[in-house]
Amino acid sequence: MKRQLRWLSLLALCLGLAVLSSSAAAHGSGEIMLSDAPAGPYLLTVWVSPAEAKAGSPLHVTVGVALSDQGETKPVLDADIQVQIWEAGGDSPLASAAATTGQSVNKLLYETDLTVDEPGSYQVKVAVVGLEGSGENAFIIEVQPAATVDWLPIALAALGLIVLGGLVRKLKDSGDG
Repeated sequence: MKRQLRWLSLLALCLGLAVLSSSAAAHGSGEIMLSDAPAGPYLLTVWVSPAEAKAGSPLHVTVGVALSDQGETKPVLDADIQVQIWEAGGDSPLASAAATTGQSVNKLLYETDLTVDEPGSYQVKVAVVGLEGSGENAFIIEVQPAATVDWLPIALAALGLIVLGGLVRKLKDSGDG
């Protein structure tokens, strides 16, 4: 009985870690869209997650800002960062948000989430304003149609119910004997 409970506990722990790691993976990870790209006096490195953006789902944007001073690159921690998503030929952004260190697990990075409702090709502009000046850079993302069903939460819930049912059955069987 104790051995079975240990295995069930280990399985529950693994499921919990899998859920936590998938939600934490967005922070500071993803596909690099800009790497040491100039933006006025600054250098920007920008990641997006997920790598394949989906319509109607949040796009997590992580921005690293650096300043090159006499050949040494230093992180900039007090800049204002604005991230905007523009439709090709559009005269105003479809989505706009400030990227801050407050959302970041690593306080050297600025992070935000934006959502685009329709699939298509979009320009993402990243603007920085700081003590040394201001600048911006941009890149293109392809937003794919929304997934019809997200099977991961369904599969995790089903597995959790199976584990819970097995645990209840074992506890009931041990109480009857």
